[in-house]
Amino acid sequence: MTTILITKAGISPWVGMVLVFFAIGLMAVIMFYPCFILRGPYFTLVTIAFGETFRNLFTNWGFVGKGQGLLLPGGKNSLALMRFTSSKVPYYYLALVMFLLCYLAVVLLNRSKLGYALKTVREDEDTANAIGISPMKYKLIAAFISAGMMAVCGTFYANYYRYIEPDIMMNTYSVEFVLPAVIGGIGNVSGPVLGALILTPLSEYLRANLSSIIPGANLLIYAVILIAVIRFQPKGILGWYETSNLKKKIDKALDAVDRKLFGGEKSVKSS
Repeated sequence: MTTILITKAGISPWVGMVLVFFAIGLMAVIMFYPCFILRGPYFTLVTIAFGETFRNLFTNWGFVGKGQGLLLPGGKNSLALMRFTSSKVPYYYLALVMFLLCYLAVVLLNRSKLGYALKTVREDEDTANAIGISPMKYKLIAAFISAGMMAVCGTFYANYYRYIEPDIMMNTYSVEFVLPAVIGGIGNVSGPVLGALILTPLSEYLRANLSSIIPGANLLIYAVILIAVIRFQPKGILGWYETSNLKKKIDKALDAVDRKLFGGEKSVKSS
């Protein structure tokens, strides 16, 4: 959406980020409102259907370039236009700042009253409803926030590559986007970060070494990893760690260090 605003109306990407956060968030609320009565695989199938519907729409819509996509205008370096043609390094720092802001926002949300309500709905909708927490209300809030944040990230993506096309909405990409959260640990703020730190280097290595030999081998390995994690450790790495003996041993060691340090200070003061 921001790409359309930039190419058709000449709006700055920074302004576009603010606009699409609210516009896409509101669109997600409207679309998913009738779908949140579904649960489990049925809701998953609906989200896949939405993705394919919009991909086909944009592929055949002349206003957005059909299957050819949209090419952002070139020119000199400009921070105001988020355009750096001589070097990609500025995009790295912008991405780093965006990551830190998004991570901080999610951490604060996780510790807020809204965050506790969302976690209650996630664990048991019937119990949440029984104690006065409306599952529908908080699902819509979550859809608004997550869709808005993804729209902002999409704005950066389009300006980084200076080009965007409908194929970015293919289901193969959706798996790549979801996999870090699944591997790292769903329900944990740091889970997707850990998953990305593991899978991004792995993805680049597989793409560089296997794609030329067996096209699509990296996606096949992704699928195997996803199936294995869901089968044997559905809560991901951090989910496993929270209930593992390793965490218990580390906690005991840290408690022993705390007692030794702070207990020693107290004994010295008392003497």
